[in-house]
Amino acid sequence: MGFRGVAFQLMLAEMVLTATLVSSLSKPGCDALCGDLEIPYPFGTSLNCSLNKDFLIACNHSSTPPKALYRNESDIPVTKVDITTGQLHISSFISRRCHPSTKANSPWYNLPDFLTVSNTENKFTVIGCNSYAYIRGQIDDRNYKTGCISLCENISYVDEGSCTGTGCCQIDIPKGLKRINYTAYSFNNVSQTNIPDIRRCTYAFVAEQSKFKFKPSYIFDNLTENFPMVLDWAITGNAKCEECKENTECETTEDSSGYRCKCKTGYEGNPYLSNSCQGVGIFFVVLLVSSTWLYLVLKKRKLIKLKEKFFQQNGGFLLQQQLSKRSGSSETAKIFTAEELKKATNNYDESRIIGRGEGCLFEILENYIVYDGNEEQLKEVAELAKICLKVKGEERPTMREVAMELDGLRMMHKHSWVNAESNPEETEHLLRDTSDVYKCADGSSTSAGYDSIKDHALVVFDDGR
Repeated sequence: MGFRGVAFQLMLAEMVLTATLVSSLSKPGCDALCGDLEIPYPFGTSLNCSLNKDFLIACNHSSTPPKALYRNESDIPVTKVDITTGQLHISSFISRRCHPSTKANSPWYNLPDFLTVSNTENKFTVIGCNSYAYIRGQIDDRNYKTGCISLCENISYVDEGSCTGTGCCQIDIPKGLKRINYTAYSFNNVSQTNIPDIRRCTYAFVAEQSKFKFKPSYIFDNLTENFPMVLDWAITGNAKCEECKENTECETTEDSSGYRCKCKTGYEGNPYLSNSCQGVGIFFVVLLVSSTWLYLVLKKRKLIKLKEKFFQQNGGFLLQQQLSKRSGSSETAKIFTAEELKKATNNYDESRIIGRGEGCLFEILENYIVYDGNEEQLKEVAELAKICLKVKGEERPTMREVAMELDGLRMMHKHSWVNAESNPEETEHLLRDTSDVYKCADGSSTSAGYDSIKDHALVVFDDGR
């Protein structure tokens, strides 16, 4: 099996594995997808398909493609749900102030207790010159507030990718932060080199650090791009590890406020659903066997089509027509299939090569052909048919060459007195006398005598293959 075949099997196995896992991640009878977004349990698109209302993700089908929103009363777009890491990815809204005299908007995330802003994945970011912003929220039962300042002594000092306080400022998110809001501000009556007031903008948002790269153009452009924010989630409000099913492990959160489930090592599936975590090894073997079977079926179909293509390209239908015209003649020949030739030659065994042993060619021939034909002549025809079945085009004779060979064999049959002891010159003369059948366009004739296909002579014909 070639590299492409193996690659095809692996790709097919991966596709089947992915499709099977996606269908098994949601609660039975529930939709696993909202557009291209996978929604695994304990999340779901309805109360019956989710653990409770806090895990509800509404699928808005009025947009194209459908858009997933966190809970019905929220307009927070959901971009990814990960039950392996226990994270929910949403779009981060931007607070903006693009002139000192304008008022900035203040995005507010009133999230339930089981969701917190990930302190390992996100940073609070402020973009602008002579700008600042505050972020507020709750950690446990206490209020939290902090800010970040971005100053620009000269716009030429602003570097791309740098967010250390010149044009861009970033600070870390503390652990356990929830129910956040933030507001952008700018310093009034502060001169800024090369930055007119009308183009002064301040932006503030919480974004996934790996998905954000600062560009100086953000200071002057109207930034409308929404960056992703990562939320950590856990199961809360019930007995410890109650939702962890078979072949799973239970992990308690750092603050012991909740827990998450995961499949044991060597298992794949949804740890929150019964009988979902299955051994990867056995599952993959089944998929590999199935994909191998499918690959062999497709390969066989391709080979059959290839044989049909070669049969047509090399004048197979033309040869069939010629043979059908001679069906009433004692000179009728027969086209053998590849299976018949394999049987006659014992799968093309070397011991069946003419001259090295006796094959079973005559076992598959019609009786009248064996009785009326010449044994050596029949072997020559079989050898000719074998050459015609070669896969590579350059190894197969043309139909012109096949016709010459068959005509030569037919003439040898008519002139049975021709043998190895005959005078070569006389034999050649007689054969030429009976071969004046190829007429040229100018009325002249071109003769061709019998010559083995292994060493055939150049002959003029009216048309090609």
